[in-house]
Amino acid sequence: MLIITLIGFSLAGYSQATVTTNPANTISVTSAKMNGYIDPGAGGECYSVKFEYSTASDLSGSTSVVPDQGDEILSATSLTYTLTGLTGNTKYYFRLKVGYSTADHGAVIGGTLDFTTSTIQKPTIETGTTLVNITTTSGDVNGNDASDDGGSSITDKGVCFGTSANPTTETSDGSTGTGTYNVSKTGANPNVRYYARAYAENSKGTSYGANRNFKTMPGTPTSDAADAITATTFKAHWTNGDGGASGITYKLYISKQSDFSSYIDGYGPKAVDADIERTVTDLEVATDYYYRVVAINDGGDDAPDNETPVSNTTSVTTGAAGLPVELISFTATLEQESVYLAWTTASEINNDYFELQRSFDNQNYNTIGKVEGSGNSNIIVNYSISDNESYKGVAFYRLKQVDYDGQHEYSEIIAVKKASDIVLSLIDYTYDGGHIKMNINNPNNETLNVNVMDISGKIVKSADLKSLSNLQFSVNDLSRGVYIINIVSETDIIVKKIIL
Repeated sequence: MLIITLIGFSLAGYSQATVTTNPANTISVTSAKMNGYIDPGAGGECYSVKFEYSTASDLSGSTSVVPDQGDEILSATSLTYTLTGLTGNTKYYFRLKVGYSTADHGAVIGGTLDFTTSTIQKPTIETGTTLVNITTTSGDVNGNDASDDGGSSITDKGVCFGTSANPTTETSDGSTGTGTYNVSKTGANPNVRYYARAYAENSKGTSYGANRNFKTMPGTPTSDAADAITATTFKAHWTNGDGGASGITYKLYISKQSDFSSYIDGYGPKAVDADIERTVTDLEVATDYYYRVVAINDGGDDAPDNETPVSNTTSVTTGAAGLPVELISFTATLEQESVYLAWTTASEINNDYFELQRSFDNQNYNTIGKVEGSGNSNIIVNYSISDNESYKGVAFYRLKQVDYDGQHEYSEIIAVKKASDIVLSLIDYTYDGGHIKMNINNPNNETLNVNVMDISGKIVKSADLKSLSNLQFSVNDLSRGVYIINIVSETDIIVKKIIL
């Protein structure tokens, strides 16, 4: 672009002035800065200083504006003026002009230059990186930024959502112009990956930001009933919630307290991958346990993992202690003055021997016989031994099974009474969660000694009670499980297995 400098001509009584039109800069779609230079000369003064501009090359129909530095210039000065409200992709012509007075005595005019405004562009838009508040049906994409309108006002902006990259289904934020904004995805489905990208629209068209993606939270799983319950193990089960099981893992919580104020070792919680069941081992015999689960998915590439609320709580009670052999039966038969004791196993593992033990008070037991075991067996094996000792009253018997490594377990307890008449009997009983109510046949109205024992024979509750037709016994401080209840009078005994 040619820079033209005109030297002011001499009029009688007027100074010489140098006026230069310099190239425009800071050009955008709708604005540009015009530049110029004036040197009034020695002792000179310049008045009526102005820029003229027009879309016509001869500046016909031009518009005049006063430079930022004013319209009276008394010394050499660089001049500027920023035009606004221009039309994009349009050529404009401009020049600097100086008059010497309001009278028509002539003027000094700089050369005419031109500039072309920029072309309107699509808006500049960035998708937000803060993906939060993700639920099974919604998620927020925050921090979207329409930073530049491209030279034409933004008339709509928002975020597009879809289940594949580069979605075009728009969710408007309801505003116009530049600036940051947040948009929520609603009506989503559980455990589904959604793609999101910000958009902004002006007269040139629509721009899109980069793809982000997040995964909605899976539905809360359901904790189901346990099975395969033994004295020290059970298998916990659960089912996935809404959204299926794709990409979901689980955490399993197990406690002996219904409020989960503490957890059993390793289950506070335990990651169980994608399993929907887990066998729990090394538990306590005849003990209440509670379990629940949470589901987790990966949350997508741009959001944290999702973790559901905890499921419902399921309770389970481990069984009574049992022999390491599968014991089918254990019986005692009175034969005149002897007691014939017999037992049958269905299978045995590492079984060294059995000890037959007897007690007269159900607390202190002595071994009265020993029978070799079958080691390892998966067939039915019958065993027997006789107690020929003469005694009167009630005797309690149990089996002690001993492994090759010395570990042992006890059977249930059975009782035998050597008496001519049996007058004491338990007609029926009920358990209401805190008390055992027993309907007892006790025609002699004898005082009864009641003992509640765990499955190993340990007395956990004891009382002496005067017999009534209906006897009530409190057990609300005992854990749920299997117990043996003994009711002993002066002449007879009742032995009954109960389940609390």
